[in-house]
Amino acid sequence: MFWEFLAYTTIREIDRRTPLIINIGSIEQHGPALPVSTDSLIGWKMVEELEKRMPDKVLVLPQVKIAYSQHHMDFPGSITVSHETLMHYIEDIVDSVVHHGFRNILLFNSHGGNQATVQVLVEKLGNKYPHVNMMGTTWWNLCGDFLSEICESGIMGNGHAAEFEFSLIESICPEKIDYQKKSAGSRPNVGLSWSTNDLIHASKVSLQRTFREMTLDGTFGLTENANADKGKRILAAVNDRFVSLINDIWELPLRK
Repeated sequence: MFWEFLAYTTIREIDRRTPLIINIGSIEQHGPALPVSTDSLIGWKMVEELEKRMPDKVLVLPQVKIAYSQHHMDFPGSITVSHETLMHYIEDIVDSVVHHGFRNILLFNSHGGNQATVQVLVEKLGNKYPHVNMMGTTWWNLCGDFLSEICESGIMGNGHAAEFEFSLIESICPEKIDYQKKSAGSRPNVGLSWSTNDLIHASKVSLQRTFREMTLDGTFGLTENANADKGKRILAAVNDRFVSLINDIWELPLRK
């Protein structure tokens, strides 16, 4: 069920244990060939596929499309809001749905720059509303083991506009890719080995760098192993885990 397409009389009758999904994406540069809406397109596709499989067991709220992307602002097309603005905005949304009685809320993130904000929101809102199960995840964390198995680019080869994201957009909407501008991507050196990371390898030490400092064309990782079939396999893996997560949330005891 999609919240925005329902009448209030329908929403009034929905079981308040139904998990609410809020997808948080971004509008930011994704290299020379992918659209700036890449993270939002990927996140929304994953939510749509989930809703298709279990339409009566999830309630999807409107997407939060513009989020924190300050580290991309050296590249035209990127739009950002501050951490504080993003947190206040999502908190207001959660305040609204909690006011209407919903008890299970999942922040589903599809942009790396939102991860810290999502974690803070889970902790803040979980304490603010002790009767609500407040949860958060990022899509690649749902199936990190599978992603490790299919990754062909190695560490630092799969961070941004690279193997996985390029594959996903090729499977979702290839018509939005400017193939004439596709680059091989890049494997940045952040200058501190402790801070080596990508979508499936967490760093031991956080080190702030803008994308302009790390890459000339806005990519973080390699594109040569990207293809639509891989994108479809990723979508299927995420969807299977997503369904399992939602079923488990339904079994999660309500807080008092």
